Formats: sequence, structure tokens, C-alpha cells
Amino acid sequence: MSQKACIIVVWFGKLPEYFGFWERSCQMNEAYADFLLVTDQDYTSPSSNIHVQKTTMGDLKRKMSEKLGLSVSFEKAFKSCDLRPAYGVIFSEELAGYQYWGHCDLDQVFGDMGILMDRADLENYDKIGRSGHLTLFRNDPATNDLFRQEGALFDYQTVFTTPENYAFDERTGICRIAQKQKTPYLNIVDMRADIRVRTRRLEINGAKNYEKQLFYWENGHLFRAYMENGAIQEEPFIYIHFQKKKLKNLCGAIPGAFFIGREGFFEKSGPVTAADFDRYNPADSRLSNCADALRYYGNKMKDYLRITKGQRKVWVAQKRISNEVYE
Repeated sequence: MSQKACIIVVWFGKLPEYFGFWERSCQMNEAYADFLLVTDQDYTSPSSNIHVQKTTMGDLKRKMSEKLGLSVSFEKAFKSCDLRPAYGVIFSEELAGYQYWGHCDLDQVFGDMGILMDRADLENYDKIGRSGHLTLFRNDPATNDLFRQEGALFDYQTVFTTPENYAFDERTGICRIAQKQKTPYLNIVDMRADIRVRTRRLEINGAKNYEKQLFYWENGHLFRAYMENGAIQEEPFIYIHFQKKKLKNLCGAIPGAFFIGREGFFEKSGPVTAADFDRYNPADSRLSNCADALRYYGNKMKDYLRITKGQRKVWVAQKRISNEVYE
């Protein structure tokens, strides 16, 4: 069995502008992971570790229903997130021979996955990570069927056969199941840079941030550089997830090194300098931060008012247990 992981992405519609940066970062992790892109797009990857499975939503829905023995609700592409914990069953043939399988997003860039995959104790864990943007599972029958076990706020039959979005791939779904079933779990929160949605500046959610900080990728490695006590410091991450930020390709061809800034991707041609912090990821004023927060929560309220009655019930139920801790 290969020590590699196979990481699956389901994507329907035009590939995003930043796709090339995701692709390059995956290519540089060939020693640790293969990637399976399930899509309706005419795309052939130049990377030997990125495999493309072209399909339609209708055909994938039929495959999911057949594999799971359920009439799967799959009318919108985002619903694939709820199905992620079942990918070990749905894509069982494609995953044959891998020690781990997982899922990720496209709005992210990987650093050196060896930080995770080369850990001496990795063999001790059946579930690695807790977020939709990267979770790995041991590829064995018991772990692949974990989603069928008790513990989730909504059981898998309800989640898979109704159109609402349940975030079953995260805290109130598969994470609660794993916790109840005492699945050996590795927390990788400190290895990743999960960027806050509500600020325009790139800041890590749930972690210490610095007035002067930026992110960059260079030859397969991802770093946050920051200013502390008058000196530039650096720390590596296995990936950055810039959710809901439509970053632009301001490089043209994908370079061997690039900054990941608040506006997009910029070519990096030398060491990080003090001027780069304000150039690529400037700090906002307190007033600007307040405006961002108001905009964010205002949009959340608009979303709540627009959703269906069924989706509203899901959100309210999830909010009631929002203080639960999953470690």
C-alpha cells in the first residue's frame, strides 16, 4: 500500500483564476500526495500527481446513490461538501492502494506536506484534521464507514438525502462522530493558515497575528513572515486557506516564488523586506476593521433571511451547540 494520500476535490463550473497556484503547490508535493479532481471541465493536468475525472453532476449523483444505497440529493455543487466524509466509499476504486484519502478545496495553496506526512507518529491516527479544506482519513473499511456511526447532529441518511447544507464534513458532522467513537485523531490547526473571512487583510483565524505579517510560497514551501522585536521572523505552514477571497493572479505565468497578498498573487524575486509587509498585506485602521465586521455580519444576516425554512432550522440547531469543543 502506498504511503501517499489521495486528496479529492469535486468542482463543477469554470476553474477559478487562482487555480494555477493550487496546481503548482500540489505538483510540488508529489512525494506525499496524489490529487483527484472530479470536474465537468475540459482540463488536462501537466502534473503526474493530479488526476482528472471528467463527469457531470447527474452522473456523479448516480454514482453516489449507487455506492451509498441512498437516493442522494445533489442538485447544487456545494452539496458535495456534505458528501466528503463518504468519499472513501464513493471513490473506493480510485483510492485502492493508498494509505490515506482526504479532501481539500481549491481556494488554498499547499506548502511542504512533509511537515505532516513525515511525522513518525502519523501511523497512530485514523483521522487527521477537522476542516473541509483538509482532512485525511485512514483508508480502511472501518474508517471509511465512520460517517455511518452515531454522534453527528444530523445523521448521514438525513444529510445525504435532503438538499440543505449541513457542513457534515466539519464540526457538527464527522467531527462529532469521531469524538463519540473515540477515533484516533490528529489536530493540525497549528500547521495551517486558515484565513479570516471578515477582514480584507490576510490574518489567521484563531491564532496570533502581527501588525506586520505576510505570506509567501517558494519552491514548494509556504511561510508566514512577520516582524517581531525589529527582526523579520518566519514560520512554515502546510497550507493556506483564503476562503471567500477572490485573489487575482497578478503574476501572469506561475513563478517559482510568490507573495500571497490581500489583493492577489505577486511574484517574489528576493528575500522579504520590511517594505513588503505594507506593500502586500497592509494593516487596516480600526475604523476599517469595524466596517469590515459590519459588512461581514450584515451579509450573514442577509444570507439567513434568504435561505429556506429547512436551511434555517439546520443553522439554528448548529448554533445551539456552537460552544462545543472538538479536540
